[in-house]
Amino acid sequence: MRSGIGRFGLVGVLVVACGPEVTTVDQPTCAKLEEGEICLFPRRGADEGSGSSDDGADDDVADGDGSSDGTSDGKDEGDADGAPGGAAGSSSDGGEEEPCLTFRGVLRDFRRGDRAGGHVDFETFAGEGETGLLSKDLASDGKPRLAKENPDSITSAKSFAFWYRDDPEDNVAFNVTMELEVGPDGGAVFGSEEFFPLDDLGFGNQGEDHNFGFTTEMHAQLYYDGVQDGTFTFEGDDDLWVFVDGTLVIDLGGTHGALIGSFDLSEVAEKLGLEPGGTYAFDLFHAERHSNESSFRLTSTLSFVDCEAD
Repeated sequence: MRSGIGRFGLVGVLVVACGPEVTTVDQPTCAKLEEGEICLFPRRGADEGSGSSDDGADDDVADGDGSSDGTSDGKDEGDADGAPGGAAGSSSDGGEEEPCLTFRGVLRDFRRGDRAGGHVDFETFAGEGETGLLSKDLASDGKPRLAKENPDSITSAKSFAFWYRDDPEDNVAFNVTMELEVGPDGGAVFGSEEFFPLDDLGFGNQGEDHNFGFTTEMHAQLYYDGVQDGTFTFEGDDDLWVFVDGTLVIDLGGTHGALIGSFDLSEVAEKLGLEPGGTYAFDLFHAERHSNESSFRLTSTLSFVDCEAD
């Protein structure tokens, strides 16, 4: 692999927290990627206790693939979870409104599972992908949940429950924004073939040249104009799931090399019964779980709103 693009070279922004083996940021810090920019922020006052049973983790373990009554709550739960109603993409209707080009969310770093104290799902599986791992809808707290019995690439519903919930003993969380840029075809693009946003942060690189063990959780508000056939495409590794209005529309689960998944909004709208002029939750969940590659690239011609929401 080439040397990592987008490493955080600013000085004076790192502090030791939560024990001598953990490194986090004490002020915003940004890095340019091949396409777009990513910024990390201190994780303060957000998701406190989200690793507890009161916030749905135990329910996920107990319910497995049970249905959710919170399929439209992705944005609200994102707000509560430190991922306020940001958005990303460019307008699909060609109107005068400026493109909305910001995703907001959370990155969580994990110890590698082949060492003492590590998370059992990170650096312990290899494969070519595994679809059907998740329930088709989100849990009531806006989080994904494992549905497949005896999966090949995840240890259990219990281990998966904390991929996207803060737990000081299990992960180190960072608030994050992803600033997309307008591509040559007028759509929005973001990412890199070498996506290492947490190099030397969290639990560190753990013997590798880069930090490969982390999850990405992003939330946005998608506007459906009912006219144009907007599309969204992801290319990368490892696990990647996208939900629209709380329903799974891209399933690239499991550990794997770079794969491509996409959806056409007009097809999704027909299937889900989206109404023209409506705004719907857009939730993206990603995991980088195995060395020695990490790629993450988004392309979008969708229309997102509320980029500046707090």
